[in-house]
Amino acid sequence: MATCALCPNKLNNGDDDIYEEVTSWVHGAKKDGAVLRQHTGNFAHGDCVRKKQEGQAPGQEPLF
Repeated sequence: MATCALCPNKLNNGDDDIYEEVTSWVHGAKKDGAVLRQHTGNFAHGDCVRKKQEGQAPGQEPLF
């Protein structure tokens, strides 16, 4: 069982809401057309990814 790359908690391999980190190269004004995708081997909970998108620390509890 792997650990989330954004928080210290373990990942459940059977969970459908797990994200995999991928890096790529883009070019042009729109930065689209990703090429040379590489899987980093990092995985994260969907909730942690969404919190990070919203600017919140993944380990932080909701305020409300």
